Amino acid sequence: VKGNKDWRLREFSSNTYATVTGNKGTAPFDSWLITPCINVNKLAEKVLNFQTQVNGYGSTTSTFEVYVLDSNDPATANITKLDATMAAAPTSGYSDWVSSGNIDLSAWAGKKIFIGWRYQATTDANYATWCVDNVLVGKKGAGPSSSNDGSEAKPYLAGDVLSGAAGTGVWVKGYIVGFSGSNATTSAKFTAEGAYAANVLIAESASEKDVANCIAVALPTGDIRTAINLKDNPANLGKEVAVKGTISSSVLGIKGVNALTDYKL
Repeated sequence: VKGNKDWRLREFSSNTYATVTGNKGTAPFDSWLITPCINVNKLAEKVLNFQTQVNGYGSTTSTFEVYVLDSNDPATANITKLDATMAAAPTSGYSDWVSSGNIDLSAWAGKKIFIGWRYQATTDANYATWCVDNVLVGKKGAGPSSSNDGSEAKPYLAGDVLSGAAGTGVWVKGYIVGFSGSNATTSAKFTAEGAYAANVLIAESASEKDVANCIAVALPTGDIRTAINLKDNPANLGKEVAVKGTISSSVLGIKGVNALTDYKL
């Protein structure tokens, strides 16, 4: 709407997300990222969930908000600001990814809407850079409204990860239900027979057979792989395991499980 800075895609550490900044641009800025049209009546759950990340310590004029719009033209649409949890800029670098929480959209039942993320700034010494990822409409995600926080005491479950939970050095718990090749969607096997040693699939139920409800746990060479993999430990099929690592979005699951203190079987 104003300024010369567009939203764009960025890839970092095999994760692709939308980002916007006023850096090296001409202020003032008013820039929107807007979804396709959403029929709220067709949503399984009338909720919105997304994640944000920000780099902007010292920014004094940059703002970032999310709205419901009744058209995809913010210049003429009726807009309603949503109450969402947003990331906070650290003293340097980028913040962690932060969940918005599950935002209620039931007030728009029977209507067709658009969701818009709005970046604004006037002249600033250090324009904030905002990032948006893992947008879920019609399905609850992990976040402030979830009882699981990725700690050892309250580990994420497979469903939390599938719903957008993120983080490094977080705990995830589930039942070992199988293994997969490089593409879990097409090569998942819910057995120990013929297993690869490099990964296992975990789910919230020990009897899960649908790969859409599973996440992969990468097993690096060493003691972790020796202890967990199904090729050498077929009896682990159906057992509960908790692992500590990094939630990966490139191949949805857990990586970086390296130390013997990073798992409980």
